[in-house]
Parts: sequence; C-alpha cells; structure tokens
Amino acid sequence: REKALPHVPKCAGASLTSNAEEPSGVGPRLTPALVLLTQPSATSGATADMQPAGFGGTDRPSWTAMTPDLHHLRDLVARRDVPAVARFASEHPDLPTKRVLPRGHGMAFWAHQAGSRELVELAYFYGAARDARDCDDRTPAFYTPPPSRDALGV
Repeated sequence: REKALPHVPKCAGASLTSNAEEPSGVGPRLTPALVLLTQPSATSGATADMQPAGFGGTDRPSWTAMTPDLHHLRDLVARRDVPAVARFASEHPDLPTKRVLPRGHGMAFWAHQAGSRELVELAYFYGAARDARDCDDRTPAFYTPPPSRDALGV
C-alpha cells in the first residue's frame, strides 16, 4: 500500500466535486491546489502573448523584446548571407550581443542553428558570449546541426 508523503498535506490530492458550502456559511468550498514555487509565474513580467521560458539562462535581465533590427539580423543569419550579416553588424555593432525574449537566443545561437562557422565567429568577434546560456540552460554550440552524411563521406 502506498504511503502519503509527510511533507504533502492530505487534502492536497483531494478533489471536491460538490458545491457544498463551508460549515461557516461563507460560500462554496474551494478545491485545494498545489502551487509549485519553482515555476516562473505568469505575472512576473510575462505578457499574455509571451509565456515565461524555462529556468536557465545567463544575463536574463538584459534580454530584450524582438526589434525590427534584430528580426532583420536573424533573417540574414538564417539565410547564411555572411557579407550582408557583416555589413549589418558593422552598422549596428551592439546587435550581435543582444539576446531576445523569451528564449534568450541571439546572433550566436542563430549562427549555430544555421550551421555557419563564419557567422559563429563573426558573432563572437562582435562580442557575443561564448558561454551564454538560454532559457533551457543550453549554450549556442548545443544548437549546431549534426554533420550531414555527405560531410562524413558516407
């Protein structure tokens, strides 16, 4: 037979399906609930359209909302257009260091996802942190795609 955990109140798992009133007559009984205090709350700065991300991440207070310039940079990186990214980054040298809400990705993460060594080095040249961690506590290198079968000579 299972034993109740000593640190969990017995009423925590109880389900009250009736709308019976409290003995004091103050209204209907409420269903007890457990709140995990380790989860970010929806009221801790998150908006309705932006759910809070996971627990990880470095420099979270500096993460910003997506701007048109960051969106353009992400599109250039996704297209793997190294000359255009270099030109845009030289015009906006602060953009490669920015991290975007809610996941905490920035140019280094996008460059790794695109699988471009040149763009990764360009991101680090402009100051992106090599040891940055996103909301899932992963570094940019985690997102590097595996080598293709052609590159492996298979």
